[in-house]
Amino acid sequence: MYEGEVGACKNELCIMKKTETKKNNEIKLINELIKTSEFKELQKIGKEIRDNQMKFDLLSVFEELINEMAWSKLFAYLLDSTKNHELGQSTFRAFLKKIPELKEFSKLFEQEKVTKIICETEWITEDSRRIDILIKLNDEKGKTKAVLGIENKVNSGEQHNQIKDYQKALNKKFHEIPRYIIYLTPDGRPAKTSDNNKDCPYIPVSYNAISEVCKELSKKTSGQGQLFLLILKNYIDKQTNKKDMDKKAHDLIKKLYADENHRQAIKLLIEYTPVKAVFEKVKEEILKSENLSFQKGGVEFYYHPKKSSPPNQFKIGIPELTGIGKKKGFKGGIYMLHCDNKSPNIGDKFTFRLVIRSDEEKFRSDEEKLRELGEKIHSSFKLPNSSEKNKLQGSWTYVEIGESYTLSDLGEEDVKGLTDFLIKRINDTYEDFKTGLINLEKNLTWKHKA
Repeated sequence: MYEGEVGACKNELCIMKKTETKKNNEIKLINELIKTSEFKELQKIGKEIRDNQMKFDLLSVFEELINEMAWSKLFAYLLDSTKNHELGQSTFRAFLKKIPELKEFSKLFEQEKVTKIICETEWITEDSRRIDILIKLNDEKGKTKAVLGIENKVNSGEQHNQIKDYQKALNKKFHEIPRYIIYLTPDGRPAKTSDNNKDCPYIPVSYNAISEVCKELSKKTSGQGQLFLLILKNYIDKQTNKKDMDKKAHDLIKKLYADENHRQAIKLLIEYTPVKAVFEKVKEEILKSENLSFQKGGVEFYYHPKKSSPPNQFKIGIPELTGIGKKKGFKGGIYMLHCDNKSPNIGDKFTFRLVIRSDEEKFRSDEEKLRELGEKIHSSFKLPNSSEKNKLQGSWTYVEIGESYTLSDLGEEDVKGLTDFLIKRINDTYEDFKTGLINLEKNLTWKHKA
Protein backbone atom coordinates (compact mmCIF):
# COMPACT_ATOMS: atom_id res chain seq x y z
CA MET A 1 0.00 0.00 0.00
CA TYR A 2 1.34 3.39 -0.97
CA GLU A 3 2.00 6.11 1.58
CA GLY A 4 -0.79 8.25 0.10
CA GLU A 5 -3.26 5.39 0.35
CA VAL A 6 -2.29 4.79 3.99
CA GLY A 7 -2.86 8.47 4.75
CA ALA A 8 -6.23 8.36 3.00
CA CYS A 9 -7.26 5.30 5.01
CA LYS A 10 -6.22 6.97 8.25
CA ASN A 11 -8.28 10.05 7.35
CA GLU A 12 -11.27 7.89 6.48
CA LEU A 13 -10.92 5.98 9.74
CA CYS A 14 -10.64 9.23 11.65
CA ILE A 15 -13.81 10.57 10.02
CA MET A 16 -15.65 7.32 10.77
CA LYS A 17 -14.58 7.48 14.44
CA LYS A 18 -15.68 11.12 14.73
CA THR A 19 -19.04 10.28 13.15
CA GLU A 20 -19.51 7.33 15.50
CA THR A 21 -18.55 9.47 18.51
CA LYS A 22 -21.02 12.15 17.42
CA LYS A 23 -23.82 9.60 17.06
CA ASN A 24 -23.03 8.08 20.45
CA ASN A 25 -23.15 11.53 22.05
CA GLU A 26 -26.47 12.27 20.35
CA ILE A 27 -27.92 8.96 21.57
CA LYS A 28 -26.70 9.71 25.09
CA LEU A 29 -28.37 13.14 25.06
CA ILE A 30 -31.67 11.67 23.86
CA ASN A 31 -31.52 8.85 26.43
CA GLU A 32 -30.98 11.38 29.22
CA LEU A 33 -33.95 13.38 27.94
CA ILE A 34 -36.39 10.46 27.83
CA LYS A 35 -35.51 9.43 31.41
CA THR A 36 -36.75 12.75 32.84
CA SER A 37 -40.12 12.98 34.61
CA GLU A 38 -41.02 15.92 32.33
CA PHE A 39 -40.55 13.81 29.19
CA LYS A 40 -42.65 10.99 30.66
CA GLU A 41 -45.38 13.52 31.45
CA LEU A 42 -45.15 14.80 27.86
CA GLN A 43 -45.69 11.26 26.58
CA LYS A 44 -48.77 10.97 28.77
CA ILE A 45 -50.13 14.31 27.54
CA GLY A 46 -49.44 13.30 23.95
CA LYS A 47 -51.54 10.18 24.38
CA GLU A 48 -54.32 12.18 26.05
CA ILE A 49 -54.33 14.68 23.16
CA ARG A 50 -54.58 11.86 20.63
CA ASP A 51 -57.33 10.08 22.60
CA ASN A 52 -59.20 13.38 23.01
CA GLN A 53 -59.07 14.08 19.26
CA MET A 54 -60.22 10.53 18.47
CA LYS A 55 -63.38 10.88 20.57
CA PHE A 56 -66.52 11.16 18.47
CA ASP A 57 -68.80 14.16 18.79
CA LEU A 58 -71.43 15.14 16.26
CA LEU A 59 -70.13 18.66 15.58
CA SER A 60 -66.73 17.26 14.58
CA VAL A 61 -68.43 15.79 11.51
CA PHE A 62 -69.09 19.38 10.41
CA GLU A 63 -65.76 20.77 11.69
CA GLU A 64 -64.85 22.40 8.34
CA LEU A 65 -68.08 24.43 8.53
CA ILE A 66 -67.63 25.55 12.14
CA ASN A 67 -65.59 28.73 11.77
CA GLU A 68 -65.69 31.82 13.99
CA MET A 69 -68.73 33.23 12.19
CA ALA A 70 -70.64 29.96 12.67
CA TRP A 71 -69.69 29.86 16.37
CA SER A 72 -70.91 33.43 16.80
CA LYS A 73 -74.26 32.69 15.16
CA LEU A 74 -74.65 29.59 17.33
CA PHE A 75 -73.92 31.48 20.55
CA ALA A 76 -76.14 34.40 19.49
CA TYR A 77 -79.01 31.99 18.85
CA LEU A 78 -78.73 30.52 22.35
CA LEU A 79 -78.40 33.89 24.09
CA ASP A 80 -81.32 35.54 22.25
CA SER A 81 -84.52 35.14 24.29
CA THR A 82 -86.78 35.62 21.24
CA LYS A 83 -85.53 32.50 19.38
CA ASN A 84 -87.42 29.20 19.26
CA HIS A 85 -85.09 27.21 21.52
CA GLU A 86 -87.65 27.41 24.37
CA LEU A 87 -84.92 28.46 26.82
CA GLY A 88 -86.07 32.08 27.10
CA GLN A 89 -83.47 34.15 28.92
CA SER A 90 -82.09 31.15 30.84
CA THR A 91 -78.94 30.88 28.70
CA PHE A 92 -78.08 34.57 28.93
CA ARG A 93 -78.77 34.88 32.66
CA ALA A 94 -76.77 31.71 33.41
CA PHE A 95 -73.92 33.04 31.25
CA LEU A 96 -73.82 36.31 33.24
CA LYS A 97 -73.50 34.38 36.51
CA LYS A 98 -70.30 32.76 35.20
CA ILE A 99 -68.64 36.19 34.87
CA PRO A 100 -67.92 37.78 38.29
CA GLU A 101 -67.11 41.16 36.71
CA LEU A 102 -70.74 41.40 35.51
CA LYS A 103 -72.33 40.98 38.95
CA GLU A 104 -73.45 44.63 39.12
CA PHE A 105 -74.40 44.59 35.44
CA SER A 106 -76.72 41.63 36.13
CA LYS A 107 -78.77 43.71 38.56
CA LEU A 108 -80.00 45.81 35.64
CA PHE A 109 -82.03 42.89 34.37
CA GLU A 110 -85.59 42.99 35.67
CA GLN A 111 -88.03 40.13 35.54
CA GLU A 112 -87.96 38.14 32.33
CA LYS A 113 -91.58 38.93 31.47
CA VAL A 114 -90.85 42.65 31.03
CA THR A 115 -87.53 42.38 29.16
CA LYS A 116 -86.15 40.85 25.98
CA ILE A 117 -82.62 39.82 25.07
CA ILE A 118 -81.93 40.59 21.41
CA CYS A 119 -78.71 39.42 19.71
CA GLU A 120 -77.27 40.81 16.47
CA THR A 121 -74.32 39.20 14.68
CA GLU A 122 -71.76 41.15 12.65
CA TRP A 123 -72.87 44.47 14.18
CA ILE A 124 -71.26 47.23 12.07
CA THR A 125 -69.57 50.20 13.75
CA GLU A 126 -69.33 53.68 12.23
CA ASP A 127 -65.80 52.78 11.07
CA SER A 128 -67.16 49.70 9.23
CA ARG A 129 -65.69 47.26 11.73
CA ARG A 130 -67.83 44.34 12.84
CA ILE A 131 -68.46 43.17 16.39
CA ASP A 132 -69.26 39.44 16.29
CA ILE A 133 -72.26 39.63 18.64
CA LEU A 134 -74.10 42.63 20.08
CA ILE A 135 -76.53 41.75 22.90
CA LYS A 136 -79.24 44.30 23.71
CA LEU A 137 -81.37 44.32 26.85
CA ASN A 138 -84.68 45.81 25.73
CA ASP A 139 -87.59 46.77 27.97
CA GLU A 140 -91.22 45.98 27.19
CA LYS A 141 -91.44 49.11 25.01
CA GLY A 142 -88.42 48.04 22.93
CA LYS A 143 -86.03 50.59 24.42
CA THR A 144 -82.43 49.39 24.87
CA LYS A 145 -81.40 49.58 28.54
CA ALA A 146 -77.91 48.01 28.32
CA VAL A 147 -75.59 46.39 25.77
CA LEU A 148 -72.95 43.68 25.82
CA GLY A 149 -70.57 43.18 22.89
CA ILE A 150 -68.85 39.84 22.31
CA GLU A 151 -65.74 39.41 20.18
CA ASN A 152 -65.35 35.69 19.52
CA LYS A 153 -61.89 34.36 18.65
CA VAL A 154 -61.33 30.67 17.99
CA ASN A 155 -57.92 30.41 16.31
CA SER A 156 -57.32 33.74 14.60
CA GLY A 157 -55.45 36.67 16.13
CA GLU A 158 -56.62 40.23 16.74
CA GLN A 159 -56.59 42.91 14.10
CA HIS A 160 -54.98 46.32 14.61
CA ASN A 161 -56.56 48.12 17.63
CA GLN A 162 -59.55 45.77 17.31
CA ILE A 163 -60.93 45.62 20.87
CA LYS A 164 -59.98 49.23 21.58
CA ASP A 165 -61.96 50.35 18.50
CA TYR A 166 -64.95 48.28 19.60
CA GLN A 167 -64.87 49.94 23.03
CA LYS A 168 -64.85 53.37 21.38
CA ALA A 169 -67.71 52.39 19.06
CA LEU A 170 -69.95 51.19 21.91
CA ASN A 171 -69.15 54.31 23.95
CA LYS A 172 -70.15 56.54 21.06
CA LYS A 173 -73.32 54.68 20.07
CA PHE A 174 -74.60 53.76 23.54
CA HIS A 175 -73.08 56.51 25.72
CA GLU A 176 -76.19 56.85 27.94
CA ILE A 177 -76.50 53.19 29.00
CA PRO A 178 -74.21 50.56 30.62
CA ARG A 179 -71.96 48.70 28.19
CA TYR A 180 -69.26 46.01 28.26
CA ILE A 181 -67.21 44.08 25.71
CA ILE A 182 -66.40 40.39 26.22
CA TYR A 183 -63.37 38.77 24.59
CA LEU A 184 -64.50 35.15 24.22
CA THR A 185 -61.87 32.48 23.42
CA PRO A 186 -61.45 28.72 24.01
CA ASP A 187 -58.71 29.36 26.61
CA GLY A 188 -59.87 32.68 28.09
CA ARG A 189 -56.69 34.46 27.02
CA PRO A 190 -56.44 38.26 27.50
CA ALA A 191 -56.92 40.57 24.55
CA LYS A 192 -53.82 42.36 23.24
CA THR A 193 -55.63 45.33 21.67
CA SER A 194 -57.88 46.54 24.53
CA ASP A 195 -57.40 49.56 26.76
CA ASN A 196 -58.42 50.43 30.33
CA ASN A 197 -61.62 52.10 29.22
CA LYS A 198 -63.79 52.41 32.33
CA ASP A 199 -66.84 53.52 30.35
CA CYS A 200 -66.81 50.28 28.39
CA PRO A 201 -64.76 47.70 30.31
CA TYR A 202 -63.45 44.61 28.53
CA ILE A 203 -63.55 41.14 30.09
CA PRO A 204 -61.72 38.00 28.86
CA VAL A 205 -63.98 34.92 29.09
CA SER A 206 -63.30 31.26 28.31
CA TYR A 207 -65.50 28.84 26.37
CA ASN A 208 -65.70 26.93 29.66
CA ALA A 209 -68.41 29.42 30.70
CA ILE A 210 -70.55 28.35 27.73
CA SER A 211 -69.85 24.67 28.48
CA GLU A 212 -70.96 25.06 32.11
CA VAL A 213 -74.13 26.85 31.01
CA CYS A 214 -74.93 24.03 28.57
CA LYS A 215 -74.41 21.46 31.33
CA GLU A 216 -76.69 23.28 33.78
CA LEU A 217 -79.48 23.93 31.29
CA SER A 218 -79.39 20.39 29.87
CA LYS A 219 -80.58 19.15 33.30
CA LYS A 220 -83.59 21.47 33.14
CA THR A 221 -84.76 20.61 29.64
CA SER A 222 -85.45 17.51 27.54
CA GLY A 223 -85.85 16.27 23.98
CA GLN A 224 -84.08 18.05 21.12
CA GLY A 225 -83.13 21.01 23.30
CA GLN A 226 -81.29 18.82 25.79
CA LEU A 227 -79.58 16.86 23.00
CA PHE A 228 -78.43 20.08 21.33
CA LEU A 229 -76.96 21.48 24.56
CA LEU A 230 -75.08 18.25 25.32
CA ILE A 231 -73.66 18.01 21.78
CA LEU A 232 -72.47 21.61 22.00
CA LYS A 233 -70.96 21.02 25.47
CA ASN A 234 -69.04 17.93 24.29
CA TYR A 235 -67.57 19.78 21.32
CA ILE A 236 -66.55 22.80 23.41
CA ASP A 237 -64.95 20.54 26.03
CA LYS A 238 -62.97 18.78 23.32
CA GLN A 239 -61.56 22.09 22.08
CA THR A 240 -60.81 23.58 25.53
CA ASN A 241 -59.26 20.33 26.81
CA LYS A 242 -56.87 20.38 23.86
CA LYS A 243 -55.93 23.99 24.64
CA ASP A 244 -55.26 23.08 28.29
CA MET A 245 -53.14 20.08 27.33
CA ASP A 246 -51.24 22.12 24.75
CA LYS A 247 -50.38 24.66 27.45
CA LYS A 248 -49.18 21.94 29.85
CA ALA A 249 -47.02 20.46 27.11
CA HIS A 250 -45.63 23.90 26.24
CA ASP A 251 -44.71 24.57 29.89
CA LEU A 252 -42.97 21.18 30.21
CA ILE A 253 -40.99 21.67 27.01
CA LYS A 254 -40.00 25.17 28.13
CA LYS A 255 -38.70 23.70 31.40
CA LEU A 256 -36.71 21.00 29.57
CA TYR A 257 -35.40 23.54 27.07
CA ALA A 258 -33.81 25.56 29.88
CA ASP A 259 -31.29 22.72 30.37
CA GLU A 260 -28.56 22.97 27.72
CA ASN A 261 -28.20 19.18 27.29
CA HIS A 262 -31.94 18.61 27.00
CA ARG A 263 -32.12 21.56 24.61
CA GLN A 264 -29.68 19.83 22.27
CA ALA A 265 -31.65 16.58 22.52
CA ILE A 266 -34.92 18.37 21.65
CA LYS A 267 -33.26 19.98 18.63
CA LEU A 268 -32.09 16.55 17.50
CA LEU A 269 -35.59 15.10 17.80
CA ILE A 270 -36.98 18.00 15.76
CA GLU A 271 -34.25 17.63 13.16
CA TYR A 272 -34.96 13.93 12.68
CA THR A 273 -38.77 14.14 12.64
CA PRO A 274 -39.95 11.85 9.79
CA VAL A 275 -42.48 14.27 8.25
CA LYS A 276 -39.97 17.12 8.08
CA ALA A 277 -37.28 14.76 6.77
CA VAL A 278 -39.62 13.62 3.98
CA PHE A 279 -40.32 17.21 2.92
CA GLU A 280 -36.62 18.10 3.03
CA LYS A 281 -36.00 15.32 0.50
CA VAL A 282 -39.03 16.42 -1.55
CA LYS A 283 -37.44 19.88 -1.80
CA GLU A 284 -34.23 18.34 -3.15
CA GLU A 285 -36.09 16.19 -5.66
CA ILE A 286 -38.18 19.09 -6.95
CA LEU A 287 -35.07 21.21 -7.54
CA LYS A 288 -33.41 18.28 -9.36
CA SER A 289 -36.37 17.80 -11.68
CA GLU A 290 -36.16 18.86 -15.32
CA ASN A 291 -39.95 18.63 -15.70
CA LEU A 292 -41.01 21.94 -14.15
CA SER A 293 -43.24 24.75 -15.42
CA PHE A 294 -41.22 27.41 -13.60
CA GLN A 295 -37.66 28.67 -13.18
CA LYS A 296 -35.91 27.20 -10.12
CA GLY A 297 -34.01 30.35 -9.17
CA GLY A 298 -35.16 32.01 -5.98
CA VAL A 299 -37.82 29.40 -5.16
CA GLU A 300 -38.64 29.37 -1.41
CA PHE A 301 -39.75 26.35 0.59
CA TYR A 302 -41.09 26.80 4.09
CA TYR A 303 -43.18 25.13 6.77
CA HIS A 304 -45.92 25.91 9.22
CA PRO A 305 -45.50 25.93 12.13
CA LYS A 306 -42.01 27.31 11.54
CA LYS A 307 -40.33 26.12 14.72
CA SER A 308 -42.44 23.19 15.89
CA SER A 309 -42.51 19.71 14.50
CA PRO A 310 -43.92 17.95 12.64
CA PRO A 311 -45.20 20.61 10.21
CA ASN A 312 -48.75 20.30 8.89
CA GLN A 313 -48.20 22.78 6.02
CA PHE A 314 -45.56 22.74 3.30
CA LYS A 315 -45.43 25.83 1.07
CA ILE A 316 -43.68 26.74 -2.15
CA GLY A 317 -43.16 30.35 -3.15
CA ILE A 318 -42.20 30.88 -6.80
CA PRO A 319 -40.89 34.43 -7.47
CA GLU A 320 -42.82 34.78 -10.75
CA LEU A 321 -46.06 34.24 -8.81
CA THR A 322 -45.31 35.82 -5.42
CA GLY A 323 -44.27 39.04 -7.14
CA ILE A 324 -47.73 39.52 -8.66
CA GLY A 325 -50.02 41.60 -6.45
CA LYS A 326 -47.52 44.11 -5.09
CA LYS A 327 -49.33 46.94 -6.86
CA LYS A 328 -52.38 46.16 -4.75
CA GLY A 329 -50.57 45.38 -1.51
CA PHE A 330 -50.92 41.61 -1.29
CA LYS A 331 -48.46 38.79 -1.82
CA GLY A 332 -49.09 36.72 -4.94
CA GLY A 333 -49.78 33.03 -5.30
CA ILE A 334 -48.31 30.29 -3.15
CA TYR A 335 -48.60 26.52 -3.51
CA MET A 336 -49.46 24.68 -0.30
CA LEU A 337 -49.87 21.16 1.00
CA HIS A 338 -52.09 21.21 4.10
CA CYS A 339 -52.91 18.47 6.61
CA ASP A 340 -55.89 18.92 8.97
CA ASN A 341 -54.08 16.87 11.62
CA LYS A 342 -51.58 19.19 13.32
CA SER A 343 -49.31 16.20 14.01
CA PRO A 344 -49.32 14.37 10.65
CA ASN A 345 -48.64 10.65 10.62
CA ILE A 346 -48.98 7.63 8.34
CA GLY A 347 -52.54 7.52 6.98
CA ASP A 348 -53.08 11.30 7.14
CA LYS A 349 -53.83 13.35 4.02
CA PHE A 350 -52.02 16.41 2.68
CA THR A 351 -54.35 18.46 0.46
CA PHE A 352 -53.09 20.54 -2.46
CA ARG A 353 -54.09 24.22 -2.21
CA LEU A 354 -53.52 27.37 -4.22
CA VAL A 355 -53.50 30.35 -1.89
CA ILE A 356 -53.00 34.11 -1.75
CA ARG A 357 -51.93 36.00 1.35
CA SER A 358 -50.88 39.45 2.44
CA ASP A 359 -47.78 40.18 4.45
CA GLU A 360 -48.90 43.71 5.31
CA GLU A 361 -50.68 44.35 8.61
CA LYS A 362 -52.82 47.16 7.18
CA PHE A 363 -54.06 44.92 4.39
CA ARG A 364 -54.85 42.02 6.72
CA SER A 365 -56.91 44.27 9.01
CA ASP A 366 -58.90 45.81 6.15
CA GLU A 367 -62.07 43.71 5.98
CA GLU A 368 -63.35 45.52 2.88
CA LYS A 369 -60.22 44.64 0.91
CA LEU A 370 -60.23 41.04 2.10
CA ARG A 371 -63.89 40.70 1.14
CA GLU A 372 -63.33 42.15 -2.34
CA LEU A 373 -60.26 39.95 -2.76
CA GLY A 374 -62.42 36.88 -2.12
CA GLU A 375 -65.22 38.07 -4.42
CA LYS A 376 -62.92 38.93 -7.33
CA ILE A 377 -61.16 35.55 -7.25
CA HIS A 378 -64.18 33.82 -8.78
CA SER A 379 -64.15 36.05 -11.87
CA SER A 380 -60.35 36.24 -12.19
CA PHE A 381 -59.41 32.56 -12.13
CA LYS A 382 -60.34 29.70 -14.42
CA LEU A 383 -58.87 26.66 -12.74
CA PRO A 384 -59.89 23.02 -13.25
CA ASN A 385 -60.92 20.62 -10.49
CA SER A 386 -61.55 23.36 -7.93
CA SER A 387 -63.63 22.01 -5.07
CA GLU A 388 -63.78 25.26 -3.12
CA LYS A 389 -63.04 28.87 -4.03
CA ASN A 390 -63.07 32.23 -2.25
CA LYS A 391 -62.59 30.69 1.20
CA LEU A 392 -61.13 33.26 3.59
CA GLN A 393 -59.16 32.19 6.67
CA GLY A 394 -57.53 35.09 8.40
CA SER A 395 -55.15 36.69 5.92
CA TRP A 396 -55.18 33.59 3.65
CA THR A 397 -57.51 33.34 0.68
CA TYR A 398 -57.87 29.91 -0.92
CA VAL A 399 -58.10 30.04 -4.70
CA GLU A 400 -58.42 26.29 -5.05
CA ILE A 401 -58.60 23.30 -2.73
CA GLY A 402 -57.82 20.24 -4.81
CA GLU A 403 -56.78 16.61 -4.51
CA SER A 404 -54.99 14.94 -1.61
CA TYR A 405 -52.00 12.66 -1.05
CA THR A 406 -52.11 10.09 1.78
CA LEU A 407 -48.90 9.38 3.71
CA SER A 408 -47.94 5.71 3.46
CA ASP A 409 -44.50 5.10 5.02
CA LEU A 410 -42.84 8.44 5.88
CA GLY A 411 -39.93 7.15 3.87
CA GLU A 412 -38.78 6.78 0.27
CA GLU A 413 -42.26 5.89 -0.98
CA ASP A 414 -43.69 9.16 0.34
CA VAL A 415 -40.72 11.16 -0.97
CA LYS A 416 -41.39 9.88 -4.48
CA GLY A 417 -45.17 10.06 -4.12
CA LEU A 418 -45.24 13.62 -2.81
CA THR A 419 -42.66 14.82 -5.35
CA ASP A 420 -44.61 13.38 -8.29
CA PHE A 421 -47.90 14.63 -6.81
CA LEU A 422 -46.62 18.19 -6.34
CA ILE A 423 -44.86 18.49 -9.70
CA LYS A 424 -47.95 17.25 -11.57
CA ARG A 425 -50.35 19.57 -9.69
CA ILE A 426 -48.06 22.58 -10.14
CA ASN A 427 -47.55 21.88 -13.85
CA ASP A 428 -51.30 21.36 -14.38
CA THR A 429 -52.23 24.69 -12.75
CA TYR A 430 -49.22 26.97 -13.24
CA GLU A 431 -50.22 28.97 -16.33
CA ASP A 432 -53.86 29.36 -15.25
CA PHE A 433 -52.74 30.35 -11.75
CA LYS A 434 -50.35 32.99 -13.12
CA THR A 435 -52.96 34.36 -15.54
CA GLY A 436 -55.56 34.49 -12.75
CA LEU A 437 -53.20 36.39 -10.43
CA ILE A 438 -52.51 38.96 -13.14
CA ASN A 439 -56.26 39.32 -13.79
CA LEU A 440 -56.95 39.64 -10.07
CA GLU A 441 -54.39 42.44 -9.68
CA LYS A 442 -56.10 44.31 -12.53
CA ASN A 443 -59.66 43.65 -11.31
CA LEU A 444 -59.26 44.92 -7.74
CA THR A 445 -60.59 48.49 -7.46
CA TRP A 446 -58.36 50.08 -4.84
CA LYS A 447 -55.01 51.77 -5.26
CA HIS A 448 -52.21 50.61 -2.98
CA LYS A 449 -50.01 53.11 -1.16
CA ALA A 450 -46.58 51.59 -0.56
